[in-house]
Amino acid sequence: MTAVGHFLHAAEPYIFQGILGVIALFGLWKDWKDYGDASGRFKKPVRTVLLIGTLIVILLSAFDTYDTRRDARLKEQTASWKEVESKKQIDDLTTQVRLGREENKDNADGFRTSFANLYNKYSQLAARVQNADLLREIAQTRKELKATQDKLNQPKAHLAASFWYPNFSVDNIQQEVTTPKRADGSVTFDIVVMNPEDVPALNGSFTIRICETCRFSKEPKGSMHLEGSDERDRQWSFDRILPKSAVQKYEIEVTPHNPLLGNRFEVDMLYACVNCVGGKQVLWVNIQ
Repeated sequence: MTAVGHFLHAAEPYIFQGILGVIALFGLWKDWKDYGDASGRFKKPVRTVLLIGTLIVILLSAFDTYDTRRDARLKEQTASWKEVESKKQIDDLTTQVRLGREENKDNADGFRTSFANLYNKYSQLAARVQNADLLREIAQTRKELKATQDKLNQPKAHLAASFWYPNFSVDNIQQEVTTPKRADGSVTFDIVVMNPEDVPALNGSFTIRICETCRFSKEPKGSMHLEGSDERDRQWSFDRILPKSAVQKYEIEVTPHNPLLGNRFEVDMLYACVNCVGGKQVLWVNIQ
């Protein structure tokens, strides 16, 4: 739109009001004599009042139009400002989310990159050894490299299971036991889960699994049967098993039905934890 077009669009309400004002003044002038004759000796004051009143009405109408348009412009500017602010906030939040994602990715890759950089630095220094300062720097770099390798190669825990016996020791694991059969056909034995390593086992669980033809005569103390798991499995959770130590013994009472190996059946212990190398321990029960 041209400058003339903008001007005409802005002046349009005032043009219409100016035309109406001219029409009102024309009507007043047309009846000017009649107003004077009707007012008698007050014709001059009356006509003056009418003229001034008409002019005031025209001016008030123009001012009202101006005030209304000004309020509309202010509301429009406020709405536009709020829209700009909202868009800015949305852009800021979008930027924060993007930066957060990039930071997470950087953190995931940063440790490996740090190790690679340290190793490259060590290799470069080793190839350029010329004086004592470089030798000291190489020693420091080697120390940092070893510390980084130690973080990457945290020692792992391995759990083990054993049948319990008097004066039990984690250094003497018993993987086979002989137990008599009761009158009701059940057998009972005690199992101990231990950590024979030099590091603690953290935040994990272990599962006792009896043989395929066995069933639990009673629920082992403290055990859980997870929904959807095999009926032969009972699980225990732990927060920590200290090095060279064992958890309490658990009494397992089962009824074997026609064991596949005659008077001998298998019991497994499966385990996993945060810093464990998951695995399975096989135990054997002989029935007298």
